[in-house]
Amino acid sequence: MKKQLTTAAGLALGLLAAWFALRGLQLEDLASVLTAIGPAVALVFVPQALSIGLDAAALGFLLRRLGYAAGFVRVFRARVGIEFMAVALPRARWWPTARCPCCSAAGPA
Repeated sequence: MKKQLTTAAGLALGLLAAWFALRGLQLEDLASVLTAIGPAVALVFVPQALSIGLDAAALGFLLRRLGYAAGFVRVFRARVGIEFMAVALPRARWWPTARCPCCSAAGPA
């Protein structure tokens, strides 16, 4: 029962995060851009999918070497989630110039 509730809560949280990320997206504009690009759009999406697949395979290999039994599909889903967060979430305002508020580490030079 606890696993089912956890899964349901995770799905609800994922849907909420997707809604927040995609609520300002104009699908009509996106469709017209992708149609205008044509088959060349594969030059963008295919290498990205291959890159994420290779990263997931390497991460799965490292996890198996550390003793964790993680299947490729699970690691791939986690890798896609990491990529989504890296691209979709807003950047911290303090990062380019100031110090980290929690540990006082300097930002990038």
